[in-house]
Amino acid sequence: MTLQFNNKTLAFTLCSIIASMSLLQSCHGGKDECSGKQVTCPSFDNPLALQWLPYSVNQQLIYTSTNAKSDTFTMRSIDLSKSFSSTVSGNQPDCVAQGNWQTNPYSVAVADSNLYFRVQQSIDQYTSSQSLYTYLQVKNFLAEGAGFADTGLIKDPSIGNYGNVTTSFQLSLILAGKTFNNVQAIQIDTTNGKISSGKVYKIYIAKNIGLVGYQNYPSNNLWVKQ
Repeated sequence: MTLQFNNKTLAFTLCSIIASMSLLQSCHGGKDECSGKQVTCPSFDNPLALQWLPYSVNQQLIYTSTNAKSDTFTMRSIDLSKSFSSTVSGNQPDCVAQGNWQTNPYSVAVADSNLYFRVQQSIDQYTSSQSLYTYLQVKNFLAEGAGFADTGLIKDPSIGNYGNVTTSFQLSLILAGKTFNNVQAIQIDTTNGKISSGKVYKIYIAKNIGLVGYQNYPSNNLWVKQ
């Protein structure tokens, strides 16, 4: 008996072989990496994130500008993930825990009325290695990084708008006559024409306080936490 293969059959066979080889290569660490194992994923526990974002539900945040206007936000939702059971494998080895802080949880897209902060930690259950992702949104302003350090947001060239953001840290900073300690300034590049007039281009966060100020472009109008 003679077997005949058309091009489609041959292509499908080759793809199946390649996929099988890739799966075998990805399951190289131990006997349960392909079959999976049941684990208890930890709850969100990131002390530095909680120090830089020390908010409580229904906390009111009032900012006054240099032109005597005020902005008020209320921290409507804080969600710190709890411990849970999960099955991990060599292809999906991570337990993911995250913290979310939002003033407008029902409409994140309404940028000009929202503060939204997220910290996500992924822990490989085979190697115990950990990666962090941080998302800071203040109205239209957005900065991303790899978690927090004692000096604030950690920039990472593999994450988000790294090249478009600069940071600086000061032990003490005076904003509109008010002194704040352990402050990081995070600024978006304004030379590329992507920041519209009146939008936020710079924010200030303080350890154990959170967002203490932000500035508009190009007026440099400063809003300071009261």
